[in-house]
Amino acid sequence: MFLRYKIRALFLVFVMSVALVSGAPITPDQIQDLLRQMSRPKIAHVLRDEADRKDAPDKEPE
Repeated sequence: MFLRYKIRALFLVFVMSVALVSGAPITPDQIQDLLRQMSRPKIAHVLRDEADRKDAPDKEPE
């Protein structure tokens, strides 16, 4: 996981350097916002378990 973070950070630096060379304007505030977005926790998909399924209408009675 640490390697994935390093690769993502290097990719971001590369993209920003290409933008700098090409003349695209980017402010320090935009850079900070981008770094915050990268460090936000990701949304996890949770699978329903049997306790959640007991309220489901398609479950057959036991």
